[in-house]
This record gives sequence, C-alpha cells and structure tokens, in this order.
Amino acid sequence: RRLDAGVTWLGINREFISTTEVPLERIRVLAANLAYVTDTALWGWTGPNNGSRSEFSVSLSPKIDANNGLGFVTLRGDVRRYYKFFKEYNFVVRLAGGFSEGSEPQQFFLGGLDNWLNQRFSGGIRIDRPEDIYFSSFETPLRGTNYYEKTGNRFALMNLEFRFPMIRQMELGWPLPLSMYNVRGTLFTDIGAAWQGEIGKYERFQPFKDSSSRLPTLNDLLMGYGIGARANLGFLLLRLDIAWTTKLSHGASKPRYYFSLGTEF
Repeated sequence: RRLDAGVTWLGINREFISTTEVPLERIRVLAANLAYVTDTALWGWTGPNNGSRSEFSVSLSPKIDANNGLGFVTLRGDVRRYYKFFKEYNFVVRLAGGFSEGSEPQQFFLGGLDNWLNQRFSGGIRIDRPEDIYFSSFETPLRGTNYYEKTGNRFALMNLEFRFPMIRQMELGWPLPLSMYNVRGTLFTDIGAAWQGEIGKYERFQPFKDSSSRLPTLNDLLMGYGIGARANLGFLLLRLDIAWTTKLSHGASKPRYYFSLGTEF
C-alpha cells in the first residue's frame, strides 16, 4: 500500500506557423494529484496472474483566470482481481470508472487499447484543444472499437478475461526456422461507456433502448468480445486480439484485428 502525490506546473504555448489567422494560445496550469494504491499481484510470462491491484485517485486544477488553470476536479478508481487455478489458468476481473466536474472538466476517451500498432480513430485525432492533448485520458481496453469511440467527462469500464496456455512449444523448420514457447491465450469481454454529465442535473445516459428482440439492444453501452494471443519474445511482448462488437439484439460485427505491445493489464 502506498500514497502517491504530485504537483505539476505546465506552461503551454501553441502557435500555427503556417497561418496568422489563428492567434497564439498561452495556457498556464497548476494541477495536483493524490492516489491510494494497493498491489499484491504476482507476475507470470505476460502479465499479472494472481492477487489484486487497485488505485483510487483525485486530481484537481484551480481556475485562476481566463488563461491560467482549467478548473476541474476528477475522481477515478481502478480495481483488478486475478484468480489463478490449475497453475496456468487465470480469470481476471477489472472495474474502472471516473468522473470530472468543473468549468472545464477532463475528458475521457473510451475505445481501442494501449500501445495499439495498427490503430484507428473515430473522428480523427483530437488536437484542436490543448486541454484534450495534455489533460484528457484514454480509457482502454475496449476491443472491437476505435480510439475516441466515446467521449465524456464520465466513464465506466469492465473487462473480463480467461487466460490460458495456448502454445507450450512450437518449432518450425525450413524455410522459416522459428521457435515459440509459452504463448498465452485469452478469451475476453469488454463493456464500457463514456458520457457527458453534471452533478445535480439529469444525466442523459441510456445503456439500453427498446428492442423487439428477446435480447436488449445496447444504446450508450459498448461491448466487444473475442480471443487473443500473447507472445513474450524476450525483448518485447507482442499481443494479437481478434474482436467483435455487438449490440446483443443485432448479432456481431465483422472481426477486427489488433496488434499491440506490452504486458496484459
């Protein structure tokens, strides 16, 4: 267990060299952060495989004047539990959520996954506002979707994974002599949402909508599921995920292929 605290002073100057029609932007921001962290996780070949991890944090930036401070308070939590059985099998549950209030609340960008190599964006990269570049937060993974699939000052995300040994040992001969060991597999389901809201006002978040099917139809909720493989190559960890999105009552989308780097959450 530990407490993490930090204070950041950030000066941002943005000027468009190719045009004089957009004036120079100057923003000065003072931000503070306090987080309570617990970590009892034990690690395997590709990521944590037993124990738990959690983080609960509060971040704030006071609004000083038009060009100084952003004026937000953000609360967020992230809890992960790893269940290990039969030595090499794991079931993982992750719950994360947060909200931001103030005159310029932080934005949560929901969708995609971290260190995504063949990345795609919904609506393009958000670079119009410096606040979106420096003070927004990407909330991942939600496989089957793009970056910026949903945006809001509130978000909720649940990840469920069953992790198992996929390839214990494989050796190929000519023409590509290649050996692979301890390739891990995963079956996953990601469910999440991001929306705009304000304390004390009606929040227009509608997880489901009316459906003539026996199953409900997802509205503001996003859901993806699929299968993946993780290979520890010694100098890097390569991940491949094949994901489908679903509205439940409408069946599934075409498969999406995700190549990414890094350990599992």
